[in-house]
Amino acid sequence: MVSNTLDPFPDVPYQPRNDQDLWNWGIYDPETMDGHPVGLQIVGRRLEEEKVLGVATVFEKLLGR
Repeated sequence: MVSNTLDPFPDVPYQPRNDQDLWNWGIYDPETMDGHPVGLQIVGRRLEEEKVLGVATVFEKLLGR
């Protein structure tokens, strides 16, 4: 088991998979990350592009764009 002394969320039961995962978890700061852009990839089945575009439209409306 890897011990995490830099845990930003001590109340969250989280078990890192390895040292790199532990490092990523430790550097995350919700205060600093607030407002940063997020990438979203919507994946659909073949020949269902209309559904994918529909989901993208819903997300845009939810985000107020």
